[in-house]
Amino acid sequence: MVNINSDRISMFDVDGTLIRWLFDISQEEYLALKDFEANNDGLLPDGYIEVENDRMGKILLKENKEVTNLLKHQALAGATVIVWSASGSDWADKITKALGLEKYVAITMSKPTWYNDDLHCSIWMGQWNKVGADGKFVPKIEIVEKVDD
Repeated sequence: MVNINSDRISMFDVDGTLIRWLFDISQEEYLALKDFEANNDGLLPDGYIEVENDRMGKILLKENKEVTNLLKHQALAGATVIVWSASGSDWADKITKALGLEKYVAITMSKPTWYNDDLHCSIWMGQWNKVGADGKFVPKIEIVEKVDD
């Protein structure tokens, strides 16, 4: 059994959060990437990684810098960082290493299927930082009660 003794735990998903697949980027960005590769002996620009995927072979992925910077910031502030993936713990581990985040991440694991608690997770979990399809954080929407004049 593993005992994680921490009062601040921060969890990060892999696909769509820490990294973006190339089909998630704009055509303009994709063409600029291909142009860069062609003119730099196949080198990748900063922010891109190439990893081996069991099903697809070598694939090119884009780091989501906004999220990886948050991960580093939280780890340096004392949070225990966990990276998970619905594709399994090996994928979470491979991406963590490819992004050079090993020193910030305590655990890589498969994404949980269930959680069982007497309370909804929003009560005890705190802040949810939603990442949109463009890789940017979705702004928090404040619900303000309407007041009649």
